[in-house]
Formats: sequence, C-alpha cells, structure tokens
Amino acid sequence: MTVYADVLFLVNFSLDFVTLYITGRLMSHSSTTLRMSASAAIGASFAVAALVFDMKGAGYVLALAAVRLLMCVCAYRRAGAFGYAISSVLLFSVGTALGGAISAITSIGAGYRDSMSGDSTGEAVTFAVAGAATLITAVSVRVSKRRVTIVRRTVTVTVNGKSVTLDALADSGSLLREPLSGAPVLIVRADSVKKILSPSVFSAATCGLDVSKLPASEMARVRMIPVSGVAGEGILLGYRPDSVAVEGKNGNKIEKSCILGLSCEGNGFGGCDAILPSEFI
Repeated sequence: MTVYADVLFLVNFSLDFVTLYITGRLMSHSSTTLRMSASAAIGASFAVAALVFDMKGAGYVLALAAVRLLMCVCAYRRAGAFGYAISSVLLFSVGTALGGAISAITSIGAGYRDSMSGDSTGEAVTFAVAGAATLITAVSVRVSKRRVTIVRRTVTVTVNGKSVTLDALADSGSLLREPLSGAPVLIVRADSVKKILSPSVFSAATCGLDVSKLPASEMARVRMIPVSGVAGEGILLGYRPDSVAVEGKNGNKIEKSCILGLSCEGNGFGGCDAILPSEFI
C-alpha cells in the first residue's frame, strides 16, 4: 500500500485544527489561529513520524499522550497545568469522535490506496478536500469571532475600604449560588482581588482551602461553595465583600448583593477577571 506523506500530513492537520478549535470552545480557552495552526502542525507531524517509524504498542500510546499535551500547551494560553491535562484528554476524545472525517475524505479521494488502473488523481482529490476543509474551518473561526457579541461589564469590589475594578465576562450559564444563603456567586480569579484580601484569606483560597488559621472576623465572611463543570467537581472559597457595584447598560453603577467565589484558575474566564452571575446581565 502506498501512503503519500503530504496527503497524510494535511488530512491530519485539518482534523487536528478542527479538534483544537472545538476543545478550546468547550474549555473556554483563549487562542489564536496562528497558535492552533502551529499546534495542528505538531499533531500532523507526529502522525507522519508514527507511520514512518512504525510506532506501536505502549510506546506509541505514551508518545501520543505527550504530543496531545504539547499541542494543548502550544494552542491555548495560560490554561494552567490541570487545564492542559484535562484539555489533552478532551482533545483526544474529540479527535476520536471526528475520526470519521478522515475516513470520509479518504473514501472520496482514495489517496491512501494503490490504484489498480494507474489513475493518479485520487491523492490530488484528497489533497484538495483536506485543504478546503482547513480553509473553511479557519474562515469559520474568524467569522464566528466577528458575529458573536461578547458582553463584558466593569465590576468594582470593595473590602474594608479598599476597592478593585475587574473586567467581568457576562455568562448566561453562570447559575452558581452560595448553598446556605442562596446568594448569587461572582466567580473571580483570586489573584485579581489579592490586594483587597487579607494575606490569610488569599492563602486559604489558593493553598488547599485551609481556613483553620483565619481570624474570627474573617471566618464570618467565609463560605464553602461546591462547583461542577467541564473540568470536574470541586470547592471554591466563598468570601462576602462589603459591596459589589456592576456597570449597567447605560454606564451607571448598580449595587449587587453576592458572594465572591475565589478561583485559582489561571485562565478560562475568556481573558477576563471574573464571571458575572446570569441574573446580573
């Protein structure tokens, strides 16, 4: 059987580009077309190398896992170690689900088969279809970015007389509430509000949720908030601020009653500092 390396590379590049885009959207990772292209090229190069060197068994599985992780690190910005690990697993799952695309393209062009009749057009058709798929995906990414309106709001959080202004992403799917009071939760990156928190509270939020050393005045503000999402289940340290003012549609500030959910996530907020509760939008 004759295999054309250029066709194999482009077909895998196309599929990897699509899977990287889908994975990034599912995980809310920020990226660029250039970064995803570079990452897809890494995956496609590995596919060619695996065939050339006849990689099999456990060695191939370990190498594939390492390459998928490298692809995520290359494609997505500041996702964090855990985020990259989850993304690499999701990338493999999405790629497996879309594997039928490879079979469809191959059946159209028959580029991986020796032609009994000497017809050499099969690989050219495969090359053209794979290239068109890549181009369509790249254009679709850019068009979708222009068409989708991302709503952001400025949020001012005040604690003990100190304030910080955050760039918050309005998410209609953010329905998290504090279990006891039922108050909505404003999820914020802990480092974005570090300067208005006491060192003991910031340490508790970022170092295993150990609240045993918090003074009584801080304990009265602290809550434990269970969360679940694409990355799995966990617990956020909740903190009751003195006030939260959210920018309205006309630019005025509106006081809101909520609990801060202090997250250690380095990214996943669409490049923002916080995620607004759905009822604040």
